[in-house]
Parts: sequence; structure tokens; C-alpha cells
Amino acid sequence: MKSQNSSNILECVEYLRLGEIIAYPTESCFGLGCNPNNLVAIEKIYDLKHRPNQMPFIIIISEWAHLDAFDCEISDDQMQQLRSTWPGPVTWLIPIKTKHRLASDQRKIAVRMTDHPIASMICTQFEGAVVSTSANPHGLPSAKTAKEVHDYFGNKVSYILDGPLGDRTKPSDIFDLETNQQLR
Repeated sequence: MKSQNSSNILECVEYLRLGEIIAYPTESCFGLGCNPNNLVAIEKIYDLKHRPNQMPFIIIISEWAHLDAFDCEISDDQMQQLRSTWPGPVTWLIPIKTKHRLASDQRKIAVRMTDHPIASMICTQFEGAVVSTSANPHGLPSAKTAKEVHDYFGNKVSYILDGPLGDRTKPSDIFDLETNQQLR
């Protein structure tokens, strides 16, 4: 486990580039992450969590340009809606034009522009989106410390970046961008 500083963030990002699984603090719990375009890494996280494959993961971003990689379909009104809630603890299901492993059957991808400083810096240094799913086996409580991540997964997570969580006690709210319906 590494405590948080800029050199450790760069080291963590190098693991992302190598296709490895990382763990890092977020707004409410530790998250597991990987490159959202690395199918092998995505499947590793599904296996680690014992999570059903049809349940897509959230991705986090730190910059608007990170959305470009997902061929999103966002109207001007929808962009205003995103800008009114980001950065922050709101996840949006955003329609995309092309199929992606992390998209739902309705071709929507779950995205949050994080305001957590460490998670945001990881995305910025990685220069792209990062998978963000709670660090826990499916159905168990989310890890709140780096030690809990290690207790759950041991050496199956390549890099655990230690640091403080945000001040949220519950996961991000999730809304559908097309309907504005709250899903969580």
C-alpha cells in the first residue's frame, strides 16, 4: 500500500497503462479501477468482485475531453445538465453511438466527473477515464480503507493508493441523462 503523494499517483497511473488493477480513494469508499478500454483488465475486476457480467461499471473522468473516447451523444440541453452537477458526486447514464463493453444494453455508459482530488488526479495523469467500482466483493460492504481493500483482495490488486476518502457516506446518485430519472 502506498500513501498518497504525486510520485505515487504517477506510479499508480503506470499500473493503469500496463493493464493492471488499482485501488484508490473516492468520494465515499475505495474504488477498484482499470483502463476502461482494456477488456482483459475489465474482466479481471468482474472476477475479483464476483459480479455479474451484465452489470456495467461506472467510469470517472476529470476533464470534459475524457468523454470524447466514448462517442457520447449529448445535446446542448443535456450538456447544461451535466455542467450543473459536475464535478461532483452525480453519475449520469450517457447515450453513446457505438457499442462499448462498459455500456448497458441501451447503449448508455455510466460516467461521473469526480471532485475527489486523488481520483481526479489519477484521471488527469492517465489522460483519460478510469473504471470506478466499489472495492468489495459483490454483496459485501465497500472498503473504507486501504487495509480493507488488501483484506478483500490481497495481491490480486496490483496497486493500492492510500489516501483519505471524501465526505460522502453513500455512493454517488445515478441519473439517466435522457429521462432525468434517478436510478440510485
